[in-house]
Amino acid sequence: MFPVFHQPFISCTPTCEWAQKEKKSIEFVDIQEVGTGYHKQYLVDVLINQEVAGKGQDYSIKGAEQNAAMKAVEQLGINGNGKH
Repeated sequence: MFPVFHQPFISCTPTCEWAQKEKKSIEFVDIQEVGTGYHKQYLVDVLINQEVAGKGQDYSIKGAEQNAAMKAVEQLGINGNGKH
């Protein structure tokens, strides 16, 4: 069933703002579900121009995406307002 590609949630800023400003594509990929029931976690990659820029894990897909976006911010050296 995985990977699943989809558009990012609105909450991925500043990563989304940066990608849009830099004219780069951004997408999130649900790569894995770990555990079962209430202990299930989601692993998500954020891809910028089809390259992994961050990975996230959380108990919700949205949370995993937010974590991946935060990792991308760190990896790309983007500050809080979407600038290098």
